[in-house]
Amino acid sequence: MKLANALLGSRNIFTCIPRKFRYEWEKIAYLHPFVRKNQHREITPTNTCCLFAVTRSGSTWLADLLHQVDKSVLLNEPLITVPDPIDLSKPIEPRFVRTDEIKKLGFHYLQPIPHSAEWPEAKDFFERLLSGRIPSRLLYDLDSGNRILTSNYIIAHFNHANLLAGWLQRQFHFKSIVLLRNPCAVVASQLHYPAISESISTKQTAIAHFKFNELFKTEQDLINQLETKEQHLAFLWALQVREILHRNPEISRMRVVYYEHLVIDFEQQIKGIFQWIGQEVPETVWKLRTVPSKSVLNPNSTQPYDVSHLEKWKHQLTPSQIQQILDVVREMGINLYSEDILPEVSG
Repeated sequence: MKLANALLGSRNIFTCIPRKFRYEWEKIAYLHPFVRKNQHREITPTNTCCLFAVTRSGSTWLADLLHQVDKSVLLNEPLITVPDPIDLSKPIEPRFVRTDEIKKLGFHYLQPIPHSAEWPEAKDFFERLLSGRIPSRLLYDLDSGNRILTSNYIIAHFNHANLLAGWLQRQFHFKSIVLLRNPCAVVASQLHYPAISESISTKQTAIAHFKFNELFKTEQDLINQLETKEQHLAFLWALQVREILHRNPEISRMRVVYYEHLVIDFEQQIKGIFQWIGQEVPETVWKLRTVPSKSVLNPNSTQPYDVSHLEKWKHQLTPSQIQQILDVVREMGINLYSEDILPEVSG
């Protein structure tokens, strides 16, 4: 800790370095003392929270809100692999990962792990990840070095872990939040997001070989019938939601949050979420209600989080596209959403 204390008390030595490079250097310099500090850290519901969602569900916004907790650090999409193309029939050769251990484990873009499965290497990885013992600065790219070092609460923002969330919850004791959003809204956003829309393949055939790929193989007949990008993206949404919501024995230990409810009933939803994780609502949360998340395509605009925001997908998709999405979702047994903007649940 002597090095850490020296760094904390001597920030003036970095003033001659350009801000951008100083910021990156500090993260590296602070990260190793942080990892050493966490060598005996236990994962508990009072110091660890995991957020599970499908990409483009509004999870970056919710993660930003959770990140307002005092002395918290955010693990930013630690399982992201960025495959090109997004094709179930091809082995994953990621263009980008936040830690090389994802490559070593051979994680798929949407890696399944059955609830009862044993995978010691994966368990070891997640234990070190959630206890802050993996020294990869890309995991903490939204935090300053000082915040990393002084943090005592870890938030893991997962957009690619729904298919292993039940297994992960069985392994460790932490607070979980599952964020759901209308599949039409999610697919519409994905279609307008180049990293996804330009990568999704519509010619997927046999399922590639990867650990626990049986989950995808059981859906081979349906996959073979999918022809459009909308259908493929709807299938991936439905599979992730079905597995975490309807086939997850640990779901009672997780708080399900509907994005639509969060938008139209922000105050009550936020109070419930922070009560669930055992934290006071930071005052800064209320100021972020209309601040766009870091993942929006135009982050400088003010975001009207109201009913008009929830209806955007109705203007972005054609009736045919909406029908294609909902047909696939219903074929997968998900009946939470329809042409209406709100989920068909109470609360």
